[in-house]
Amino acid sequence: MQVWQETFNELKSQYMLKSTEKVGLITEGLRLLAKTPGDFAIVKDLMRQFHWLAGSGGIYGFPQVTKLGLHGERLCDEIIQEANPVSREEWEKLRALLESVSSAFEIEDQRNTVPRMIIAQKTNEILVVDDDENHAILLTRLLDENRLSMRHVVNAEEALRFSKTHMPAGIIVILPLPDDANGYELVERIRALPGGQDPPILVISSKIGFLDKVQAIHCGADGLFEEPVDWDTLMSRMRYLLDRNKPGLYRILSVEDDPDQAAFIKALLESAGYRVHMLEDPQYFEEALLAIQPDLVLLDIMLPGISGFELAKYLRQHERYATLPILFLSTQNALDAHIESARSGGDDHLVKPIAPQLLLSAVASRLERARLVNSLLHRDGLTKLLTHAAFMDEADG
Repeated sequence: MQVWQETFNELKSQYMLKSTEKVGLITEGLRLLAKTPGDFAIVKDLMRQFHWLAGSGGIYGFPQVTKLGLHGERLCDEIIQEANPVSREEWEKLRALLESVSSAFEIEDQRNTVPRMIIAQKTNEILVVDDDENHAILLTRLLDENRLSMRHVVNAEEALRFSKTHMPAGIIVILPLPDDANGYELVERIRALPGGQDPPILVISSKIGFLDKVQAIHCGADGLFEEPVDWDTLMSRMRYLLDRNKPGLYRILSVEDDPDQAAFIKALLESAGYRVHMLEDPQYFEEALLAIQPDLVLLDIMLPGISGFELAKYLRQHERYATLPILFLSTQNALDAHIESARSGGDDHLVKPIAPQLLLSAVASRLERARLVNSLLHRDGLTKLLTHAAFMDEADG
């Protein structure tokens, strides 16, 4: 993730320059507000500046700036709702917040470090853990037919040692393992390694009861198959799971009017391999949908002219977007905001500033769920062939 670290450092440098500009704008706004305390246009502008601080501070290692920004944003909103001229007490609170923001930048920048996203070195091999040579011969042929290579180890110790240095693309564990090693514990230990959450892991066992199924879920396996195995089904499952780790297959549309937030989102998601399209003006939302045909939509809530909630409701009015994942990204963390997100058809409500790994995990999980749902909707349950509607869509495309 070296490219991401370099990009992050560049974005942080730009953010520091922009933060100086924002502090200056708030200073000037307070100066004007002292002269005309009844000018709510000034208060609205101050609210926008504090909103920027709230949404971006924590991303670049300034969590206190985010807290102060949220406080300032709420105070400005309360003043606007009350519709009374700004009192001396309210003005002093805003000025105190500005001074605290300036101090927070100075103090926290001295101890700030760039968040690291540690991902283990990966291989394109499928790791097979089993001491049965017959299984190894069969899987070598099946994987070769699916254009996949195999790394074969005979016990849990070798599997763990290999995974620590070279995380495989996928893993197949065949139980029981020699030396009475616990196969479910092996899966759990691999999942705990850097990058260990990525590879699909399938477990094969000669005996499967309810407790085995619970153990498989608990340890992090993606599938549990009982012998004798339907190898075609197992390979289909592995291929399906491997595709989820190909972000380049997915198009993401992000509606974000803040250029700094947009740059962060785009850089982060593109560093993970997604194809990201940014939209600043929501009035072109429909055109972007038709042109991009996204697999997932990220929506800011506070947008010019129309809210993210309204865009989500527009999407959910159309059948073709019924399964399209919608994630909200907002500084609004109040219960009312979460409720409105759910009512408008959102799949998740993520609060800014968001941790990079959380955003990546939320995006990946929602895309995987949508892909599964669409595969069930578009294929006949018995024949596995495309339904008539899906076939016509493919033909039209």
